[in-house]
Amino acid sequence: MSASRRVLRSAPWVVIVVVAAVALGIGAQRPPAPRTLEQRTLALASEVRCPVCVGETAAESGTAASVAIRSEIRHGLAAGEKPAAILAGIEAAYGPGILEQPRTSGVDLLIWVIPAVVALAALAGLVVAFVWWDRRRRGAPAVSDDDRLLVAGLLGSPEGPGDAR
Repeated sequence: MSASRRVLRSAPWVVIVVVAAVALGIGAQRPPAPRTLEQRTLALASEVRCPVCVGETAAESGTAASVAIRSEIRHGLAAGEKPAAILAGIEAAYGPGILEQPRTSGVDLLIWVIPAVVALAALAGLVVAFVWWDRRRRGAPAVSDDDRLLVAGLLGSPEGPGDAR
């Protein structure tokens, strides 16, 4: 097979890889950081689950518990505390399930790593399968004209297996 034919044959894969890389690059960009105290409070409160509600963050909920969490966050930020320290205090008070995203250290790191490893293993398995199928297809014996005539005769005849009555 000539080099130009190989390039044309792999061109769709190259396009897919480029599009995926661009999409990941765009998706990985973070929005600008909030500037006012209220914006920073709501941004940090959106990382904390409402302890009473299901499916809402402390930033979205109007329950007394969420209002108390937002107040604690606002006071901590106004006092100059780091966001990580504020979240650690909330986590200590309410337990590790209060955070929207699990910590990325210790055993909690497995929550982030295992899905990535499984996805990479699945992708590697697909690549291996496609390469194996392509090699198997290329190594298959060519169909002769006699074989084609035999199959056509069997499919066209009333006694052939292709004529299921």
